[in-house]
This record gives sequence, C-alpha cells and structure tokens, in this order.
Amino acid sequence: MGAGDRSLEFAVDDLGTKANVGAINFTQVSGTTSGGGTNTYTKTYSTNGTQSYRSDGSQNTVDNGHCFQGYYSGTNGNQFSLITLPYTTIQSDLSGATISKVEVYLDNIHWYNNSGGTAVIGTHTYGTIPGSANYANVNPDISESSFTYGQAKWVTVANSIGNALRDNTAKGIALGKGPTTSHTYYGYFAGNGQTGEPKVRITYTK
Repeated sequence: MGAGDRSLEFAVDDLGTKANVGAINFTQVSGTTSGGGTNTYTKTYSTNGTQSYRSDGSQNTVDNGHCFQGYYSGTNGNQFSLITLPYTTIQSDLSGATISKVEVYLDNIHWYNNSGGTAVIGTHTYGTIPGSANYANVNPDISESSFTYGQAKWVTVANSIGNALRDNTAKGIALGKGPTTSHTYYGYFAGNGQTGEPKVRITYTK
C-alpha cells in the first residue's frame, strides 16, 4: 500500500440459516457431503424365506407355511422359526450407519389363548433356510411383544438387532423358543409368501 492508502476492513454478520441478498436467497443445508453432515433413511426389507422347527431342530412339516413358536405339547416341544432376509443388501445399506430404530412386522394367525400371547423375537445366523436348524445359531429372546389374537403390527425391537444385521453377526430374525413352556408363548404367524408375511424396517443415519 502507498503512504496515503487505508487498510482494508471486514465486518461479519450472523444472518441465521436463511438470508436474502438482493434477488438471491441463501439457505443453510444440513446433511451434505461437503459439509460432513448425515442423512436419515428408513428402509423396509421383506423376508425371502421362513421355516418352523421342532424343539430338536427338525423341520415342523405340518406348519402350513406359518411361523410357529412356543410349546403346545411334547410332540413338537418348544418350537421356533427362522425368518431369512436379504442380508447382503442390508449390510451394504447399513455400512458405516448408526441405527436409530428397528421394527419387525408380524401378523398373528393363532394363539393358544383367546386373549392373545407374547411374540419372542431374536436373530439367527443362517443366510438361507436350512433343512434342520441348530438352535445354537439363534440369539433368542432379544425383544418381546404382546399380541392380541389375530393382531398384525409393527414391533419396535432393540437396536442391537439392527447392529447385528449391519455387522454380519446376524442374517435374519428368529421367533421363539418360548423362554418357558407356558402356553402364553405358543402361537404362529404368517410366513413367507402369505398375506402379512414378516418384514423388517430399519431407520438409520449415515
């Protein structure tokens, strides 16, 4: 600068998240890649297979395609069901994500008690439906939910289920076994290909 020049001066005003300058409108946008923000997504995944099993892990061949859980008699024992999911798609969608909500959709067809019963929801590690199932591959009873007879609804379950699906420590949803042989836990739900078949809905940010 010359001897008679003045130094430059700057002033900064906080205009909030929106401002109009002449004919131009400026709006602050969250969740952009350049700003390092996050976006929220909710995605629904339908089952691609279901199967009911007797307590010993052999297939329940009279399940009529339904998802059985719990104890009715010694014939089948304390039953459980496996619900498989498109787990590779889920893992891809959830990679690097933070899970904020996990829901499971179930449509009850029958309970032992007319007053209803309790769904017992866990996870399993089978990518496809096995001919026989080892219950050691089931992480059971993570969440429970009461259903009236014939009720269909979305159940909010523990976020740990979404974390397990994201991290490949689970590939699908399990129903049962009942934590006891109480008939409160004996019932069955719609299975794959039936009206009201199971679904999983996950809300996450990334």
